[in-house]
Amino acid sequence: MTTPPPSRTPSEPTLATLRDQIRADPALPPRRRQDLLSALNTVSRALGRPIGDIPAHPDFLRRHLAGLTPVAAGVSAGRLANVHSLLQAALELGGLAQMPGRYVEPMVPEWEAIFRLLPTSQHRFGLSRFCHDCSRRHIPPDQVTDAVMTDFAQDLEASLVDHPHAVHRLACRLWNRAAETIPAWPKQRLQVPSYTDTYAIPWEDLPPTLRTDCEAYLARLAGSDPLEALDFRPLRPSSIRTRKRQLGELVSAMLHNGVAAEALQSLADVVQLDRVKAGLRFLLERNSEASGPGASSPPTTQAYQLAQLATAIAYHWVGVPAPDLAALTALRRHLSPRKVGLRETNRVRLRQFDDPAAVARFVTMPQRIRDRFRALKRPARKDALTLQLGVAVALLQALPMRISNLAALRIGTHLLSSGRGGWHLAVSGEEVKNGTDLEAVLPDDACQILDLYLHRARPLLTNVPTDALFPGRYGPPKSVDMLREQIEKGVAAWTGLTVHPHLFRHILAKLYLEAHPGQYGVVKLLLGHKSIDTTMTNYCGTETASALQHFDRHMQALRAAAPMRVGGGRS
Repeated sequence: MTTPPPSRTPSEPTLATLRDQIRADPALPPRRRQDLLSALNTVSRALGRPIGDIPAHPDFLRRHLAGLTPVAAGVSAGRLANVHSLLQAALELGGLAQMPGRYVEPMVPEWEAIFRLLPTSQHRFGLSRFCHDCSRRHIPPDQVTDAVMTDFAQDLEASLVDHPHAVHRLACRLWNRAAETIPAWPKQRLQVPSYTDTYAIPWEDLPPTLRTDCEAYLARLAGSDPLEALDFRPLRPSSIRTRKRQLGELVSAMLHNGVAAEALQSLADVVQLDRVKAGLRFLLERNSEASGPGASSPPTTQAYQLAQLATAIAYHWVGVPAPDLAALTALRRHLSPRKVGLRETNRVRLRQFDDPAAVARFVTMPQRIRDRFRALKRPARKDALTLQLGVAVALLQALPMRISNLAALRIGTHLLSSGRGGWHLAVSGEEVKNGTDLEAVLPDDACQILDLYLHRARPLLTNVPTDALFPGRYGPPKSVDMLREQIEKGVAAWTGLTVHPHLFRHILAKLYLEAHPGQYGVVKLLLGHKSIDTTMTNYCGTETASALQHFDRHMQALRAAAPMRVGGGRS
């Protein structure tokens, strides 16, 4: 599903405006003109919009082309890179880009002289664009200031350069590091920008007595005291970190909305109704501001979760009087999200799989990676990482576990050889979010790519003895964030689809229910839901079109089998 273009006035240029300018430019050689026009048409097709509806604004184009893969665009990787370059050139010709895609002119001597002093390729890569830009604008190195860097940041925003905020921030950091470590480098320091929009106050800055009470509460949730009898299952470390973050968010919101720090000395102070309302009101108003002028303040998932946390603390930890607890409970219910089931973003992403060709690319991805790796005579580390990606996808397609469990898989503990060339996957419920054991005999395709990975690819990824299935370079398991990014980028590159690891659960449920409408029991077991109500709430409706097709085929079969002449009506 494409995002509608932003509102604009008729005078704002579009790619059609740019196309007309290029056609009318007599200075362009015919071949160059043809290449530029072809690139604009390719962008129009890739974005799925008429060329006259696409703003010729670098920031808009950068954001909408950022996740575009060659498969999704229907072109080769080389052609897509060429289209990016030609689009940048077209924007420059139209006077719509403030910064070139790359610099072809050498730096002036004074910039070249200090640039050569940078000690590593990281320093040179991170500062190259800024140094070239200052050289182009004839700004001497000793006259670089925060204002110069601000102009550089604005030019980045008005270009197709990927991740302009990251480029700007890295240039500032590397400039300061060079000023500290290179004697001949200009000594002026630059302010390093922060692009993080956060309101949360650092945990260490909260009132000390409140922190002590919070940490005691979190310790109880974690079951830290082995002698204390608990009437609940202790929370996992990741859940404890979530509760700590939520406590910090709630208290920070209160402080931002006028509650005095002196009034928050314990959790009993935090769960007072008027203070909880003050914190939640701050969050709702902040959400409205982010949504734009005139937006209302609808309940958000964050506000509901924090109200839920306040109610739980009030009941289980503080023990507030019944009327106060009833008021907090009513507030929590009022903020409860009205919509149940899958989030809209997940529903949108699942619509990618209404296309049979997209489904085919997705389900065959591990086998295509396997076959490509088998054809290599001397695979390199990058090839081993690609096969590792194929193993991760094959496992998620066989048993859609959470990314934390996938990243933590260990050979001999979670992956057990059957002795006949097969593999058995077993994860104890103690390691799973909902406490349900994960067990499966892996299908043959998954076993084949796993065997290939273990024998030929995994040894290229680390030379340290380890039982981690997905080891980092130095042995321990690859981090969850790194594996998640590897899967998201890899699936996009191989299939052209936007998929995050948790979406695998929804994808497999959708594909199965479309083939077997109404069979929620199988999906319940596949996903490890404790109640079939959860399965039906999430996925009821995803198979409606398929169910109607099944029903229509059934009705057609009844009509085909029925005699043309039957009694009881007109013939």
